[in-house]
Amino acid sequence: MSYGIEVTGEDTNGSYLVTDSSKDLINYAVVATGSATSVNLTSTQGLKPLVFIKPPSGATISNTLYGCQFSTGNIRTFKKATLTYTSSNNSVTIGALSDATMDYFVVKDMTGITYSGSDTYGIQILTSNGDVAVDSRRFLSNDTFTISNIKGARTVSGNGGQIYYDTTRRYVNSEFTSMFAPTNLAEEQIQAILWMTNQARFYGYYNDESFGPPNGSTMYFNNFSTIMSAELR
Repeated sequence: MSYGIEVTGEDTNGSYLVTDSSKDLINYAVVATGSATSVNLTSTQGLKPLVFIKPPSGATISNTLYGCQFSTGNIRTFKKATLTYTSSNNSVTIGALSDATMDYFVVKDMTGITYSGSDTYGIQILTSNGDVAVDSRRFLSNDTFTISNIKGARTVSGNGGQIYYDTTRRYVNSEFTSMFAPTNLAEEQIQAILWMTNQARFYGYYNDESFGPPNGSTMYFNNFSTIMSAELR
């Protein structure tokens, strides 16, 4: 770049771009990490908070779908259910939903991060529109993350389409997931993730009592939204 400012960070995994004023980008930063059955995004949302999740070490992953549900306020609750496949009619169905303990990290853009009003020093960079691109006071932790893989909308088959393949278990964003399977109705609307040893797959489907299992076939659909896999650096 011939003018402006470019900030490069560095940690044990190497260097990475923090911001570049010539690109007019708004930074995301990690605001929370942990392992729990739910996470509170707080009332400060910003443009779009992202919650990345993965089953913790030792969790059941065989034939198990994971996703989330929105609860009261800004609470996001993690869910899981056992997946059953019937080869005779190429159908799938799940059992009862239950709470799932997940490893997670939350990222927000600069407009969604609050900081102590007593912090009066640091560096702030604005975009050409006047939005905060980066503000050193809004980096609340030393954690950073990298997006490993991106799948655009409508590009991943709902019948077990591959999200990523790697030697390690990655986090996947959870905003696209939805697990609707009321116990009193023969209906399932599912967008969820099945992790395997070295990959994750997407299941998006619809069943109801008129055409779904046990007598009919599952209606599969591709992902409606972008799916990303990520890693904490």
